[in-house]
Parts: sequence; structure tokens; C-alpha cells
Amino acid sequence: EAFVTEDAMMGKLEDSGKIVRILKKAHTVPFSDEKNWLLIDTDPAKGNKGLGLKWVPADTRFTWVRPYRDSMEEGSDLQEIVTMPADQFAGGKDMLDYMPPPSKKRFRPLPGGTDLMYAIETMGPETRVQIVDPGMPGITRPVVVAVLNLDPSSLPNTVQVGSITVDEDYRGRGLAKSLYGIVLTIMRKNLVSGDSQTPGGRRNWLSLATIPGVEVRGLVRIPNQIFDVERTATVWRKYADRTMDQIMELGGQFYSKDGNSTYWLFDVVPGKTSLKPAVQNALSRLYGYESDNLLLATWTGA
Repeated sequence: EAFVTEDAMMGKLEDSGKIVRILKKAHTVPFSDEKNWLLIDTDPAKGNKGLGLKWVPADTRFTWVRPYRDSMEEGSDLQEIVTMPADQFAGGKDMLDYMPPPSKKRFRPLPGGTDLMYAIETMGPETRVQIVDPGMPGITRPVVVAVLNLDPSSLPNTVQVGSITVDEDYRGRGLAKSLYGIVLTIMRKNLVSGDSQTPGGRRNWLSLATIPGVEVRGLVRIPNQIFDVERTATVWRKYADRTMDQIMELGGQFYSKDGNSTYWLFDVVPGKTSLKPAVQNALSRLYGYESDNLLLATWTGA
């Protein structure tokens, strides 16, 4: 019989790097006196057949935990900005319940004079920034109340938002902005938005742009093939020329280049709920043109 759950999560096991499906959490199980277990599916590619079901202790460490999707490829991590409906990324306690707090030796006071702590953990190419409520010694245990998962970027000294979430009980305290601030001012890394963004994520970036010392600009990623010189003699050239002319007219500033793409910076246009590269609509009108419109935050303060 198929094992079906509508609120499953997906996670990447820290020790093996394997992506699994997290089906449910149980306080007790019939085969052990130990408390708190997770039921996971170690072979989610088989679908809801229950072929890879396995119980593991609830304190099993995950590199990240995110809402389950049918597509489970290794490279298909959930991204943070395409506009995403609020109900498509639940986050909150549903996500944080599966994250054991980091070692206390990693705790540092969260800037701003709060009673909260933060910790930075690096796991291979990925980095996790967590805000922790340390609890009351001898009474309550530390609990993770906000987390920012960061993915590597091909851009110099830069990381990209993978996902971010805050416990519902701690929202409205600016913790998302604090997580971004840790990346910019403590890690001293540039921060790139993800490829999709919830309404909360869009508000976070709008708020981030108001912090003194933080500069947010539109980052447009254009495939290198657009400017491939080997296409000079073909009909493609006129479209490549039009793209370059438009970039220059719109005030594009060359930023970086990797093996696949060229990156250009543009001013952003503040809206009521989000920021957008000023170039976004204009470039999308070019025939045959596809680009990724992101945001780049850098720290220019002391």
C-alpha cells in the first residue's frame, strides 16, 4: 500500500549528503524505548511506494530541510526570487522542527542587544546561518528560531540565498533582516537573491535596501551565447548587437563573467512590496532573449 502524506518535507542528510523525504515525526515507536523519531524515505525517486521507509532519531542532523516537491534531483534545491505564492513555501515551525540547534561553542550574541544568539555552520559548499533562542539554563533547551541556507555562487566573494524562514512565534522582530546582515557585515560576503521569492522574501529585500551601508542593485544574468563571436556572420548577430546596445542605453555596468553567463548591474526600482531591476521589462522585449533577473546586496559601510 502506498504511504501518502500531504505535509512531508525533504532534507539533505549531513553525514551522507543524501536527499531524503521526511514523512513524519513520532514521540514514541514500538521497537525502542528511546523517544523522538523521524520516519524518512531514503528512496523518494520511487514515489509513494514506501520502499525506502526508515526510522531515524529526531536529532539526526540535516544540511537543509525544505517543503517536499515531487522533483527530487540532487541539484533541484528550492531557490529563494520568479514570484512564489505564500502557500508554496510553508517554512516556520514545519521546517525548523527538523533542525537540531548548533553546538553551543558556535553561539555568538546576535547584534542589536537581544537575548538571542546566532551561529554559522559550513557544510561542504553550503553554509547555514541560524538564530537560536538559548533558553533558560536548566529549564528549557536551545531552539533554532530562524535559519538562512546559503548556496555557493560563481561570483567572487558571493553566496546565494537558498531558503530562509523564521519561526511564527518570532516573526515581526526583524530576524530575516538580521540573517542577511550577518552575511553582509560579519561574514563579509556579497549576497545574491535566489531565483524565486515569496511575498515575505520580497519584503525582506525591500527592507534590506533601506539599511545604511547596504547597497542593493539589480543583477541580470545573460547567457554567454548571446555574445558568442562565432555567430558574427549569422542572423543571430543583429539580436546580439541589439541586446548590447540596450544594455548600454539602460546604464548597465559589467560586473563579472563565468563559464556560462555574463553578469550586469542595474539600478533597482522600488515598489510597494518588492525591488526589481530597472532593466527587467525592457530587456524581456528583445526577440529570443532570456535572462535571469536577480538582486545583489553588498556592504559598503565601515
